Amino acid sequence: MKDSSKRLGIIVGLIFTGAIIFAIVYSSIAAGTNNSNYTHRTPKTNQVEQQYTGTKMITLKQTIDYDTKTINDETIEYGKTEIRTNGAAGEKTLTYEVVYENGKEKERELVKEEVTKQPITKVIANGTKIIWHCIDTTSYNKNPYDDNYCISSTGEARYVNDSRAKALEPSYRPSKRGAARYNF
Repeated sequence: MKDSSKRLGIIVGLIFTGAIIFAIVYSSIAAGTNNSNYTHRTPKTNQVEQQYTGTKMITLKQTIDYDTKTINDETIEYGKTEIRTNGAAGEKTLTYEVVYENGKEKERELVKEEVTKQPITKVIANGTKIIWHCIDTTSYNKNPYDDNYCISSTGEARYVNDSRAKALEPSYRPSKRGAARYNF
């Protein structure tokens, strides 16, 4: 008996508390004193929409493009390039104070800008070393003293003798006939 009367008392108390809360909310809505900054009913669909009036802090991330630097290198053959350092984009964090009115952004002000990751510059090396490639053309050339055809990495071509070919291309080895003539 005691348990059932306790339960009945709790149920009556909950119903009474709910009725009081409902009466307060209903009376404030009926009187037009609902000062909520967040909701209103749309006239067309009578659905509740989120409307916000106030300020919020918004943080955005933005990428920073990397720069490209070109250098000349005497150890690389003319016309060739090498990438010395690959470029990588950086990142910065932007913090804005945004003012909203009736759910729409009205104003935005940059409060803080912080670079969180520095970009890495891409470095490209351009070759400036002129390299000669020589071919022994003794049997094809009418002039026995200029019997080597040499072409440079810049595209310059010339017929030269064996000693000049050796000077242009240190790894050059003339034919037996040329080697005997210049004592290579």
